[in-house]
Amino acid sequence: NFDRLSWRLGAEHAETRVADGAGANTPRIGGSSATYRRDTVELRPGWSLTRQVAAIGAVGHARIERGDFREDLSEPFWNAGLRLTPSERTRLEFAYGERYGGSNWSSSGTATTEAGTSFTLSYREAVENQALQSQNGLSFLARDASGQIIDTRTGLAYVGRDPSFDQGDRTFLSKTLLATVRIPWPRDTLQFTAQHARRDTRFAGITTGTARDDSTLAAAGSWERRLTQVISSAATLSYADTRSEQDGSASGDTRTWTARVGLSWDINETLRAGAGIAHLRRDVAGPRFQPSEFSGSYDENVVFATLRKTF
Repeated sequence: NFDRLSWRLGAEHAETRVADGAGANTPRIGGSSATYRRDTVELRPGWSLTRQVAAIGAVGHARIERGDFREDLSEPFWNAGLRLTPSERTRLEFAYGERYGGSNWSSSGTATTEAGTSFTLSYREAVENQALQSQNGLSFLARDASGQIIDTRTGLAYVGRDPSFDQGDRTFLSKTLLATVRIPWPRDTLQFTAQHARRDTRFAGITTGTARDDSTLAAAGSWERRLTQVISSAATLSYADTRSEQDGSASGDTRTWTARVGLSWDINETLRAGAGIAHLRRDVAGPRFQPSEFSGSYDENVVFATLRKTF
């Protein structure tokens, strides 16, 4: 019965050239200018076994090139799992697969109350390559429904320069636990997010030599209010604390605070304008693992204006 079958085929090509900042007072992300190229082809089939159970999966191939890495990444990948919907307001997913030379698995669950409040808990464990992380460092930014800039890998507000640039050319085990609560009202929406993430380079069969581990605790809260039928305001406050160690001894600590307020205007059904201000403060303490890594404190103030067209 092919009515039970669904599938999605996607292909992506991205090419970006980045030049590092100049000047003695500029926090650096490591390295000089580099070109990043990513080509991905992915097929995502699904099969409804019953009304409450569906088989899901993905198979594809990814190639990532970066000029200043020793080797390019070019490998097939796959995963398979189940999606469970025991009720209209409950959804669970479990998946397992292989990617970047190791196994990976993920799970997530969402429950929604009759009043519309939703609770989401997800866990993801995967072997990741630093080439992929650096490429993601150029493409993981997006805007949510309120126009806020977020990190699409975590759902949290963007906190400035991506720490994955500091880790060098390694493969590591990434573990991420994410919890989100969303509370809607007629004119207001509150959302709270908490995350714990760990990147571990010390596990058998993947990494040899010097090892560096990062552990991050982060939390964010946002409030969105609809002022009129076409104008909305949003405010976000977030905090992240990343602790690093190398060879099990030396440690560093990076703390980041961000605050943001903004307005968005739905000009028509396909055109949205936005404007606002944001402040970021980052304190980096402890030893530097690479000569190019920034250590100390800095503040950033941003004034932004956006115009987004949907086709």
